[in-house]
Amino acid sequence: MRSNMEVKPINKRASGQAFEVILKPPSPVSDVAHSITSPPKKRDVSLEDIQKKLEAAENRRRSQEAQVLKVLAEKREHERDVLLKAMEENSNFSKMAEDKLILKMEQNQENREAHRAAMMERLLEKVSKTVRLNKLLVVKMIEMNIGYAMNMHCLETYFIANIVYFLLF
Repeated sequence: MRSNMEVKPINKRASGQAFEVILKPPSPVSDVAHSITSPPKKRDVSLEDIQKKLEAAENRRRSQEAQVLKVLAEKREHERDVLLKAMEENSNFSKMAEDKLILKMEQNQENREAHRAAMMERLLEKVSKTVRLNKLLVVKMIEMNIGYAMNMHCLETYFIANIVYFLLF
């Protein structure tokens, strides 16, 4: 143990041991480490030394300034990269939205054309059915006229009815 400290054991306890440490005041004949040192002697500072120190300080300032500028440039580069990426993502999103809209419009156009074609087909079926019924009706009327003309022995009506019948079919 050190000579400037005294350790006295205290009664033992259930939780462990206890010690009392007493520090002794430093003696007048103590180590050199405890003595107060005198301030360092000032040496003569020359103009050249001052200029070297000023140049070193200027170099440190420039170095620090360059470091700050480098950090700022890196931040600006990062901001530019982030901005470019955001613009690219926005452009990609716009392109995807436009493509999706064009596809949807094309599908709507195809559906509209298919619906229009189906309606035209139904209309043509109705028209052809109506035309067939009209032809049948005209044929019946012609046949009735031919029969009437034959019964009445009217050749003009018979020839006219045959010509209309021939033109229809």
